Amino acid sequence: MTNIHYGSADNGSTVKARVPILLPPTVRLPSTRTLTSTLVTLTEVRDALNYLTELYGEPEIRGVRYIRRTRCALSRNPGVDTGQRNEDGSLSTCWSDTHDSVEQEFEPDEDLSPLSPELEREAELEKLRADKFERAYVVQWLTVLVSHPSQPAAEEADAVEWESLVQQAASLLADCAGAASAGKRCRTFIFPGTGLSRNSSCSPRHRTPEAGGPDAVREDVPVHEVRVQIVDLPLDNQDYSSVGAQTWGGACLLADMIVASRHEADFGLPLRPGRDQQDRIRILELGAGTGLVSLAAGKLLEARGVHAEIVGTDFYAHVLENLRHNVEANFPRQPDGAKENSPVDFSVQFLDWAAFPSSPLRSGPANETEGAQGESLFIRPFDVIYGADIIYELEHARWIKACVERLLRRPSSDIADSSCVASDPAITPRFHLVIPLRSTHMAEARTVEDVFPFASEIDEREAHVRGDVLAITGKEDIVCGDLWEEGTKEVEYVHYMISWV
Repeated sequence: MTNIHYGSADNGSTVKARVPILLPPTVRLPSTRTLTSTLVTLTEVRDALNYLTELYGEPEIRGVRYIRRTRCALSRNPGVDTGQRNEDGSLSTCWSDTHDSVEQEFEPDEDLSPLSPELEREAELEKLRADKFERAYVVQWLTVLVSHPSQPAAEEADAVEWESLVQQAASLLADCAGAASAGKRCRTFIFPGTGLSRNSSCSPRHRTPEAGGPDAVREDVPVHEVRVQIVDLPLDNQDYSSVGAQTWGGACLLADMIVASRHEADFGLPLRPGRDQQDRIRILELGAGTGLVSLAAGKLLEARGVHAEIVGTDFYAHVLENLRHNVEANFPRQPDGAKENSPVDFSVQFLDWAAFPSSPLRSGPANETEGAQGESLFIRPFDVIYGADIIYELEHARWIKACVERLLRRPSSDIADSSCVASDPAITPRFHLVIPLRSTHMAEARTVEDVFPFASEIDEREAHVRGDVLAITGKEDIVCGDLWEEGTKEVEYVHYMISWV
């Protein structure tokens, strides 16, 4: 932590003096010798455990810091040379789209500025968390406390609270010596909802190009915030698949936009409960990873009392196992395995993008094991599909398009074979894709516009012959603070809205 003291400079102006008071555990904690005696007080132990909880407990991550959000015109401008060239040397116009005048600038949030005390404190905490010596000392200290739960001084004795503190110490010991030491991170993501007056740096009250007119605006059920508990597995440089068990910035951005949305047309989520339990929206997340996007959508719908069927998918077995853990943490079941009283039914399913489009669909009970794709979960189409940070190979956009073509509800679908929202004009079947513009993966990012045409480029006669065509019907460039760099770095993302035309 950093205390801010104000004083006067020689010229009379006010200056800040930062005095760091965040001490390392080896200095901050009472000695282990006092823990085995009655010299330690209840207050000292309580303060020490609160300090360790902040240091090694589950951190809370609050939303996204938006810097700029620009809605792009849906036309290419081949006359603009962006410096990008195809392999044959011809001009590439994938990223030379013209922009219209719809741009939002966000004032810096004082609480999230790079020099704010909160960020300085968090930076100091991260340094201490990464110190293996300090962590080892904490493990030893907690072990002594749990193994020798001496009573505090008589004047402060409170057996009930002391027992509670020992239990808190045992929980911290498990975090420090078990999951935390292995690189596993447990975090709570908090997304402010429409029930709060969100400042401009946290929530662009923004309507997508397709949001429509007044008919799309409805009175929603206020949701003050959505909390999602997420476990990230350690990143293994020797195992490329481990990236799927990490929460990436694109997922946080998409989840934040979903929760902040005030219009059904923006992200396809009903604002109010349906008439009965059969009125359920179907949601699919591709490459769900830790599941942050679909879990945030599910928690939002649960708070609104909206019945929904959500399917989170991924490819790797250990990622699916961690995804199931995150689902159970946010949508717990009763001891007998029965689902608690929630309007949201959340399933986890293996999905191979390359193989699924040509695989037969089978009815019957869904099987979550690897290789058992195409079960009953995929028989009926989905009303909305989400994908965040899922384009990192040149083939991914093509595979994903083939999957979306098979899984996204078509406007011409038989309502009886689809969900309740198929007849709702305010909710259009749509695939929302968010990708970062990383310098190391620009070739992969450009494949999105190679594979999905812009709606303005679809010839009406061609569409009449070919039927419904998936096309980009909305595009946004979004710049926000890097979630993992304490607001000192900017990251650019593209949000594509892809629908049938």
